[in-house]
Amino acid sequence: MVKGVTFAFRNHHHVCQRKKIIEIQDWKYYDLEDEGLGMGNVLSQYGYYNDQGKGYNSTKNLLSDESDESVESDESEESDEYIKFLNACEKGYINFVQMNLMAKKVNINAQCKSKQPSTPLHIAIHNSDIELLELLLKYKADPRVEDTGKMTTALHRLCLSISKVMSNRQRDIVLNMIKLVLNYQTNVNEEDKLHVAPVFGLFDYQVHKNTFDSEDKRKMFQYLQKDILKMLLKAGVEVTSESKQERTLLDLVISSCSSRDGVVQIEMRDEVGIEMIELLLQHEVDVTAKSRCVEMRDFYSPLHLAVNRYNFDAVKKLCQLHPNVSTIRFNKLLLNARPRHVMPTAEIALNLINIMMTLSDNNYQFDVSKDLAMIDFLIGTDDVYYGPKQFLSVLAFGSLERIRKFFDLALSRDEEHLIKTTRKYLAIVLKCEMHKSQEMMDFLLKKANVVGDSKGYLNDFNIDLELQRMKSLKISKKASLYDVCKLHPKQAYFDVLINSDYRSIVRSAEFDQMFPQCAGIIRGHLVRAEVNAWCDLTVVTLAELHYDLTDAASQQLINYASYEDKLSWAKQIQALRKDVY
Repeated sequence: MVKGVTFAFRNHHHVCQRKKIIEIQDWKYYDLEDEGLGMGNVLSQYGYYNDQGKGYNSTKNLLSDESDESVESDESEESDEYIKFLNACEKGYINFVQMNLMAKKVNINAQCKSKQPSTPLHIAIHNSDIELLELLLKYKADPRVEDTGKMTTALHRLCLSISKVMSNRQRDIVLNMIKLVLNYQTNVNEEDKLHVAPVFGLFDYQVHKNTFDSEDKRKMFQYLQKDILKMLLKAGVEVTSESKQERTLLDLVISSCSSRDGVVQIEMRDEVGIEMIELLLQHEVDVTAKSRCVEMRDFYSPLHLAVNRYNFDAVKKLCQLHPNVSTIRFNKLLLNARPRHVMPTAEIALNLINIMMTLSDNNYQFDVSKDLAMIDFLIGTDDVYYGPKQFLSVLAFGSLERIRKFFDLALSRDEEHLIKTTRKYLAIVLKCEMHKSQEMMDFLLKKANVVGDSKGYLNDFNIDLELQRMKSLKISKKASLYDVCKLHPKQAYFDVLINSDYRSIVRSAEFDQMFPQCAGIIRGHLVRAEVNAWCDLTVVTLAELHYDLTDAASQQLINYASYEDKLSWAKQIQALRKDVY
């Protein structure tokens, strides 16, 4: 022991046993940082070994005592040392970590059950610390060691963490970390204790579902999925493997690309998804391998699942391989359950029409008795209001060629139910003049006349009576927004407020062109309603936080205040510089 060298040591209340004094390099770290890892201010609490400080004499005696009779084993001290090492990893103290690794003082692959993440490698991944990750791997950290909490290896954790990426910088860090891990992990198909290979973490919907809040987040997430999938395939991922739910990689790619929660698009495109499918095809994925579909409780081919998930781009790509389309069916359960929370109605209708045409080009024979679920969904069978909403979206956004093909296909079936609902729809469209061009008008009129002449019992259908019902103040919530706008524009904004599909239509350029006057009225009401809601929230916040009012008192304040008063208060609170309304 050398006098004059600064040491920090523990407060020795138990001087009867020898304490383990850590090497000089470690205590230099404490001296420089002025704070111990998780121990508070070491310099002020525990003193120094330089002829002064509390506990100096007792510590000196312990150090000079050569007898081992009083020495007792102290397993908790070793645990404390490892925890300090993990804390250093958490705080990014690279020099301290490296000195411990060089001295071989810690088991770099040990799991600490009292901390999460429980290994140095998982801490580096959790903190996106690529420098620490590289250092640990260099000193033989095993990427196959699992975290005690989530039971995942380093590669599993990286694949599951991609939904947290919010910037290009974070994206580059994740990709570089995966490259590092792959350099040290020879088997990329090694499963964790839950029997899941790392690649399936890329497509875990429950983990990544929040990435579909906006189109920008979804695109960044999907590009990152593709880049990582490409790296894993190059490293030797087995394309024949299945997830714990017995789903194939191809199915998961198609399903992931079909998720569009809350995202509004005029026409859904899936370029990145197609690139991922092409990657799997390059590695000779089996396009006929069936995958379990939870909703349908059975096993189906990738093409069948792509059809029933409205992924037209995937259907088109798979049909280029000339698959057997005879077993494809439009599942009523999926058509009724998924559309409302997957994508807007207009997208569903367009995708289904495109899918029908693509399957027809591949010699698919439509069986009305089995495929009527899809046609029912597009046309609507419950009442007069439900049908127009679906097809008016198609009229607003679809191409003339596709619409013609659809009507030709639908009306070629000698089905009383199908013809009746189509006749009802066409009559409303014609009566309300909800068409895009004279060419479309002539086409619809011709179809309506053909249907009307072919079935005499449809002559009793009273379109004027139906329109009169729609003019009443009690407009059904299921009424087409276009119907409402044409007949009752001042009432339409109520339906817009409660229907996300209506909102997407109102904000589209096509809506302005079709209903210019109505668009202004509805948007005016919408702006006022949104400002009113914003004012209410702002005033309540002010009342509760600044005036310590209860919820009831805040609501009374809002109820008695006028719209102008609330708007004035809200502007003052937020210090707005321009008029909101």
